[in-house]
Formats: sequence, C-alpha cells, structure tokens
Amino acid sequence: MKLKQFSWSKIMGVSAFFALFNSGISNAFLFKVLGVSGNVKLQVKGQVSNLRPGTKLETGQVLIIENGYCGLMHANGKILEIKTPGSFPAANLAKSITGNSKTKVSDKYLEYVLGQLSKAEEKDMETNIRKYMDVPGSVQRGSSKPNTGNAASIYVDLFSSNQIMQTPYFISWTPITGSKGYEVSLLDRFDETVMLRKSDSAFIEVDFSKLPTQADESYKLVVTSPATGSKSVKEYIMNVVAHADLGLQTDDSAATNMVNGMICEEKHFFLDAIKYYEKASRQEPSVESYSEALSKLKSKLVKK
Repeated sequence: MKLKQFSWSKIMGVSAFFALFNSGISNAFLFKVLGVSGNVKLQVKGQVSNLRPGTKLETGQVLIIENGYCGLMHANGKILEIKTPGSFPAANLAKSITGNSKTKVSDKYLEYVLGQLSKAEEKDMETNIRKYMDVPGSVQRGSSKPNTGNAASIYVDLFSSNQIMQTPYFISWTPITGSKGYEVSLLDRFDETVMLRKSDSAFIEVDFSKLPTQADESYKLVVTSPATGSKSVKEYIMNVVAHADLGLQTDDSAATNMVNGMICEEKHFFLDAIKYYEKASRQEPSVESYSEALSKLKSKLVKK
C-alpha cells in the first residue's frame, strides 16, 4: 500500500480533541473527503457506493480505489493522499497517520475546514464541496475579455480591497487594443507614488516585501495605458499585512493546497486562496472539487 502522508499540525489537547469529536461539526468520524477522481468507492456494511467530496469515513468502512485519486483530511487535521489501487479500511488509514507535525494551526481553522466539508455532505453534493460556500464581503474583479470599446476602462484582476502578505503577486488586467505598454503605480495614503513599473504585457509581478515603506500599510494600485489614455476603472486597495499567522501547511500536495486555500479564503486573503486553488487544480486537474473551489471563488468577483 503506497500512501503519501502529509503531517498536519497537532492542534488540540486531549480534551479539545474529544470535544471536537462530540461537537456538531463531527460525530465519530475518522476522515473527511477533500476530493476524488476516477473510480473511487466506499464500502459500508457490505454496500458499495461512489465516494463524493465531503463524505466522512468511519471505523468499519472501507475505501476502494480501482483507478483514481482520493484526498483525505483526518479529524485531527492531518492530510492523506491515496493514488494507488487497493482496499483501505478507514481504521488502518487512521493508524497510518503517525508522527508529530511541525506546522501549527489553530483550532478555529480546523473547525472551519471540517465544518465546510460537513456542509458539503449535508447538501449531498456529488462533485463540489464548495458549491454553496459564499465568500464573505463584497468583492469585485475585472473582466478577462479584451476591452476594445472604452479607452478609459482597464479592469484589473483584483478585488476592490485586497488583503495581501509581504510576498510577490502576479497582477493582470484586460488588454487594451492599440496599447503600446502599461504603467503600474502604487500610491500611499498621501497619494505619493511609492512604485512605478512598466510592462509591455497585460500583467506584472509586484513584490510587496520590497516596498520602501513599512508593512501594515494600505496602497492604491492604478494601471494606465499612456498610448491610449486608458486607466484602470478604479483604484484598487492593497492592504499589506506584516504578520499573517494562518498555520498554513508547507507540504506541496494538491490536498494540502486545497486546505490552505480554504483557510486563506476564510481569513479574506483571497488572492492567496486563488493561488493555492490554482496549484491544487494543476496538480490534480481531474479532481472537480479542487477546480470548482477555484471557479467558485472567482465567480464571486463582479465583472462590470
């Protein structure tokens, strides 16, 4: 049996562990299903059925993989991916989760992820554990179609207000017909320009760890096309957070990236959530719940 194990954080003491198991979020389960693809089934008391995201695996149940993939999250927060054919009793899978994790995550993040997976199961969703998950707050994003009719409108692929970390981000926008290049500016709270970059294409990478000002600052991002006189439809707010302790997992697996994306989304780091969902979708493109997590978040972006 070939298992790929990703150690998640030991996030609860004994009392908190049993409290979680006795809560409304979980009820005597061992794992929750993050995503599946291919021929993956669950055997319960001799009855075999297709496995879907959000399903909980309990003692006595058997996971059956003929040709597919299954990403699981243990009730203690550790992540497991199974990619090889075989029959896997849930109890044996639980025993395979060994060792202590070096990465920390708080109880509230674990409860959030388990809670969202429980919602998926309760709504009996066949392919998408995120179909009914609404993104809190009002967000907007530019259209991906080229703008040929309004020279004054450049729609940037950003939310109206963006909470970001001190890391690089790729920023893109609608290409403008006739443009010979673009200028990207960051303005501080006094409308002083702290960064001015040029790009021949409709995207650019901005490293927010190298700004001349300190973190925990807010900036306004503006994109212009000097040749056409076009300007971004609004000033997009970039809120740089100095220390974002989200307890994200460092293992680079599709299941881990999915969970990291869920945590980032819950804490309103939407651009980071998109990056994690995109990675999960690239790593396991046939897992619909991963790709639909990405499309669900992007569908919340108003395109005007």
